[in-house]
Amino acid sequence: MEFNKYITIPKDCIQLIHVYQSNPNNIIRLKCYQYQSEKWYDIGINSEVNIGEKGFASLGCKREGDKKTPMGLFPLGIAFGYIDHCITGLNYRTIENTHYWIDDPANEAYNTWVDYKPNCSSEKMKREDVLYKYGIVIEYNTQPVEKNMGSAIFIHIERAKNSSTDGCVSMPETKLIEILSWLDKKKYPHILLGGLPSVPRDL
Repeated sequence: MEFNKYITIPKDCIQLIHVYQSNPNNIIRLKCYQYQSEKWYDIGINSEVNIGEKGFASLGCKREGDKKTPMGLFPLGIAFGYIDHCITGLNYRTIENTHYWIDDPANEAYNTWVDYKPNCSSEKMKREDVLYKYGIVIEYNTQPVEKNMGSAIFIHIERAKNSSTDGCVSMPETKLIEILSWLDKKKYPHILLGGLPSVPRDL
């Protein structure tokens, strides 16, 4: 878990979300930071969140289907959801019934969002529950995509308090809406998954 000192935050990154394990009670927490006047500031958006059932995967060790959340620093991609419009500074995509995310490592479109029903293992984005009512793509294993390294890593609404995920980060809907309204693609937002509960200026 002591990889914070090896993390280099891009100079263009002005917004940072940090998800970490709070010892000794092992609660997973999220905090949001903004860079201003050559310092990172805790902006006061925080929450208890859920990660993969098997915890964090060590750096470079995430694998498809292992039920672990990858450790590391990753850009945040588009926001998505069931409604036509969302208050956010991120690019937003409305989920349609034809939208799927391919999680079959053997498929050439592995770890991508497609607009057709594929003939392989995939996740339907328009779910029958509220998990993807609002969400954000974490750009893990996307540029480039490596086979079997894990797919469909999102921030999304939690199923219930203390309910683990298959590898995503989940949280209460109210907190996710708050984060969405704060994020701005022009500020090159990133998410730091895992590590010590130190503020980014201590990295």
